[in-house]
Amino acid sequence: MKIIVLGIKGVKSCHKIRTRGRPSDDIYVDLHVEVNPDMHVDNAHKISYMIEEALKKGITEITDVVVHIEPREKG
Repeated sequence: MKIIVLGIKGVKSCHKIRTRGRPSDDIYVDLHVEVNPDMHVDNAHKISYMIEEALKKGITEITDVVVHIEPREKG
């Protein structure tokens, strides 16, 4: 799952990945993603949708994804 998320352009890191539900057909995912702190909110929003779509495509048992976008400290 982390590999899929890190493959999305603009994602610097991801952490606090939590899943719940039935593994066979109803997985709910909650994760935190760090992006550039200068990123415009529209772009961050697009990234969250790209993450959701990539996870659902890569792991078909996923039915819901909640992405928490966080600014990543420069350095």
